[in-house]
Amino acid sequence: MTADATAFRKATSWKIEWIGNNNVDKTGTQDHVLRHLTDEMFPILSFTAKKGRLWSAVTREQLCKLLRWKAGIYKILVPDHVRKLYFDVDKAETPLSEIKRVILGEFQNARLQISGREGSWHIILSNYYAQNLEAMGPVVRFVHQYKELGFDTHVYTKNRNFKCINQAKPNQPRQAYIEGDAEWSKHLVMHDFDDHAVDIATLSFPMLPELATKRRDGSPATKLSILALPKKTLKVPTDFGWLTAEPLGKLAILPCAKRAEDGFLRHDIIWRVMLWCWDVGIDYECYDLDDGGGSEVEKTGRV
Repeated sequence: MTADATAFRKATSWKIEWIGNNNVDKTGTQDHVLRHLTDEMFPILSFTAKKGRLWSAVTREQLCKLLRWKAGIYKILVPDHVRKLYFDVDKAETPLSEIKRVILGEFQNARLQISGREGSWHIILSNYYAQNLEAMGPVVRFVHQYKELGFDTHVYTKNRNFKCINQAKPNQPRQAYIEGDAEWSKHLVMHDFDDHAVDIATLSFPMLPELATKRRDGSPATKLSILALPKKTLKVPTDFGWLTAEPLGKLAILPCAKRAEDGFLRHDIIWRVMLWCWDVGIDYECYDLDDGGGSEVEKTGRV
């Protein structure tokens, strides 16, 4: 794990090199780790009372060894990676036997790998998988249908930090083994799949209701794939002046590097840019305007 010493603090623990946020810029470390992943490495977070939050990328073998220690290990569930089906049940008054019953009612012959403590469980289906985060749609529909039983509906997000078996938050009980395979790797979301595991995309779930989504004004929302939107050209002015430029011109001068390149915008920065666009009235159709606030065009950028 390499890092710019001026940008991140560095630490070595459990024979692993880690990086953390420094005291000046307290964001961006996880994005840095994700940008520098190789095919055989997997991103993880360590969260302990002594060292705070630290990030690294490790092999499967290194991850399995880390599980023996009180290292506060969380797996970062990268959206484009294959994953087992997983559930987080929290603050549940429902008995575990009932939780298992409803899961097995929908996912036939599922092999349940369960860890946690009374009323709070991680349940991994080691013989079911999804190709990526987007393919977890039926699971999201399932947990919304049974959220009253304690199923957490918020753990299916991009780059989710998911606590591993035998690990714990600072000063909290550990995620103890409850039942399933005694091999801890079977309890990991992205490793050690069962032979002949079932791809959820090959199944249908007619009994699960579609999620009803609404806009702010209460009208039905249409499903939107961001990646399906074509890129729009922004013309970058050469005689730019911040005080006189139109909003679209200000947007045009922002860097737009690819993920692996220097100058790539962190997600928190992109979020702030999005909010600013909302506030000043920039929408997708605005990109068809002829100019970005200046009179001469030097180059074109894409957003």
